[in-house]
Amino acid sequence: MADKSTVLKQTQKLIAKGQIDKAIALWVEYVENNPDASIYNTIGDLYLKNRDKNNSIQWFHKAATLYRNEGFSLKALAIYKKMLNIDSSDPEALLALGELNEEKGLTPDAIRFYLAAVDALTKRGRKDEVMGIYNKILAISPSNLPLRMKIVEYYIKEGFNKDASQELVHIARMLEEKGESEKAVEHFNRAIELFPQNKEAFMSMSKLYETLGKRKEASDILVRAMETFPDDIDLKLQLVELHVNGGNFDEATSLLKQIAEKEPDNISIKEQIANIHLLKGNREKAWEVYRSIIDELMMLKNPEQLIETLSELSDVEPVETGKKLASLYKETGNNEKAFEEFLKVGRILKDSGMHEEALSMLNEAHQLRPDDEEVAELTAELKKAMGLDQPVAPEEKPIEEAITEAEIFLRYGQTDEARKLLESLKSREPENIHVHRKLKALYVETGEKEMAVTECLVLANLYEKEGSMDLKEQMLNEAFEIDPQDPRLEARATAVPQEEVALSPTGLEDVGAAADNIEEELSEADFYFRQGLYDEALKIYQKLQQLMPDNTDIAEKIKAITSGGEESPAAPEEIAETAADMAPAGTGDTAEEFENLTIEDSEPVSAEEIPEPALANDVLEIFEEFKKGIETELDEEDSETHYNLGIAYKEMGLIDDAIKEFQTAGKDPGRAVQSFSMLGICYMEKGLYSLAVEALQKSLSQINEKDEAYWGTKYDLAEAYEKNGNINEALEIYTEIYSHDSKFRKVDEKLNSLKGAGAARASQQPARKKKDRISYI
Repeated sequence: MADKSTVLKQTQKLIAKGQIDKAIALWVEYVENNPDASIYNTIGDLYLKNRDKNNSIQWFHKAATLYRNEGFSLKALAIYKKMLNIDSSDPEALLALGELNEEKGLTPDAIRFYLAAVDALTKRGRKDEVMGIYNKILAISPSNLPLRMKIVEYYIKEGFNKDASQELVHIARMLEEKGESEKAVEHFNRAIELFPQNKEAFMSMSKLYETLGKRKEASDILVRAMETFPDDIDLKLQLVELHVNGGNFDEATSLLKQIAEKEPDNISIKEQIANIHLLKGNREKAWEVYRSIIDELMMLKNPEQLIETLSELSDVEPVETGKKLASLYKETGNNEKAFEEFLKVGRILKDSGMHEEALSMLNEAHQLRPDDEEVAELTAELKKAMGLDQPVAPEEKPIEEAITEAEIFLRYGQTDEARKLLESLKSREPENIHVHRKLKALYVETGEKEMAVTECLVLANLYEKEGSMDLKEQMLNEAFEIDPQDPRLEARATAVPQEEVALSPTGLEDVGAAADNIEEELSEADFYFRQGLYDEALKIYQKLQQLMPDNTDIAEKIKAITSGGEESPAAPEEIAETAADMAPAGTGDTAEEFENLTIEDSEPVSAEEIPEPALANDVLEIFEEFKKGIETELDEEDSETHYNLGIAYKEMGLIDDAIKEFQTAGKDPGRAVQSFSMLGICYMEKGLYSLAVEALQKSLSQINEKDEAYWGTKYDLAEAYEKNGNINEALEIYTEIYSHDSKFRKVDEKLNSLKGAGAARASQQPARKKKDRISYI
């Protein structure tokens, strides 16, 4: 198979001859074994040129998916933009745009595109796919009750009763948490009516009734549920618990016996039986049952619950319950209580003559409280009785084990203990590099520069002995960084030039990394430029310009972006045109358009905004509920969120909503300049030019420096004056801008246009006679 460059040359020749089908075939054959997003994109463009929209969208999807998988979300965004310009209701593209906006934290945009995807899928009869999208929407805005209710209504309308029922249970629980119990009961009932097999709805509703003290209603709901689920253990156990809590032990015991016949080994059943014995005062019987299941319960149950139960049984079997309680107290971090239980059990076992078990319990107590005198006395008595009171020389720990112990001390902040242990290890093995490195780290952490430098110098000597000169140099450098004034490093200080010391190593790495990736970054910037993503392109061009200030191509690109005014910079020759504008394949101009085609140049498309997804009435209502939910959750003082919402609403064409958000954000002095500026732009879009003038004047009055933002706002104000019919005011501002920068947003063209229009109007005015003028005085 030919390589990429060979295929590229072959396809260029075919395209120049207008043989696009053959060019497509060559690229398709190539990418079968060489997945490449840019080639997928090229194939999509070529199909589009051939008026084959279906295949073009298919290949654009492949390109966008691969870009996303490779982490190039902005490139994927550009591809999806092209797809929606071809088919504004493509569900996969709309869904992907929702996900991309969600990843960027743009919640309103994400939900808008998700809902548009739902609308598109519904119209295509693919209703089974909308559930996953609604789950995404609910995950973004989990506490938005109006939004959830709108989605429930949609589920019911489309016949998704099970899903509607599950969502109603979720809503009911949210209402319950808010203290709206009656509404919660209504939603539980509705969930059961829609889907009688919703066991969760029955159980949750019963729990709510019990919380409200309505035990009969709670019991009736569970009995009703068992008519649908006659063999369900969970329902029966909940009813048992309800009977127990209400003191109806006979009913509970009767029901438990029925369950036990079918499931004799069920731990929950045994626990309930033991609990009933305990509540009735039969503690010996209760312990008899608990003894057989306590170990399993300790692995499954909440320790706090078991502690309460075992405490009630502690005098029935003090040794066994004491051991279990000590273990549970340790698990919950209550070392004081754990110590008391170990000591209590140790005393009982000692008095019973069970010396070895007693000593084991006392050792546990000693670990929790090493200085306790009673534990020491009891331990000494036991050792004497067992003949273990002869002194034994302490066995020296292996070096690796000791280092691990020191690491544990450090991890838990016991610096002094770690220091003692490491310094003793240094005495044992003075040339152990691992020990010296640990000590160095400890001294650095505690701020003991002199000791830290000492360890660096010791390590440098040890590395030199083993021939590791790079590591030696690293240690000397580290010593110098810790304390450049240390007299032991005087020779090194004079050997290092001052400018080298001052230079940030991080900065060197960043510049080096950027220089290594210049070609890749330039390609990335060019891609964004061609796709109309000018902000993203500008960031990279500006970064590259710092590395290559004399590069004229980069300078021209930056100039094209920053001084383009309202119109975006012109993209290179276009391949993907709208169907109405496309020339038939094989015509003369095809060769001209494709003559210099390369893989990277195969992506230029008119940089239009992503088409606004049109929503059906049902879906639009859901979006409106989402907005209401956002409004109730948002604090008015959260100016940043209000401002960002305004931007999102404006981009979606929801100008009235955007105006409301910018007005709220503008109350914060820190956001006033930006908010009033955006308000001016919004008012102009609605044709409210006098309001635009007022808002832009407010913004301008609060800008302190005559920077880019100042001149941009000034230009917007001139436009507002112009559209409001205040031509003289507009001309005055345009002239001021021109004197500052004659190329700013093509202000020279504006001036010429307005002056020409003014002259034309003047020439059309009839000249008044002198006597007429006198008569008016």
